[in-house]
Amino acid sequence: MKNADIREYTDRCWTELSEADRCYWASEYQCAGFQATLNASMVLRQHMKSIQQGWPDDTQRGRDLDYHIEFKQLLDRIVDALSTGNSLQRS
Repeated sequence: MKNADIREYTDRCWTELSEADRCYWASEYQCAGFQATLNASMVLRQHMKSIQQGWPDDTQRGRDLDYHIEFKQLLDRIVDALSTGNSLQRS
């Protein structure tokens, strides 16, 4: 790999690429529903397991579970705020 190749990569129009990515996944979701994102996540998981034996380890699993619990609590607070008309309180 040459320095020019790295420069070309870093100088890409990231905003444009991000928008194209959002459009792609919106289209995929519209066509296949949640199955599109589920399939993509399963492929990524299999890839990680193929390149990093033992992935995820117990520490990574614990952090992932903590994140999911925190996210679920946030969703519950949002649902409560929307259903009661109360404002969302930060914790």
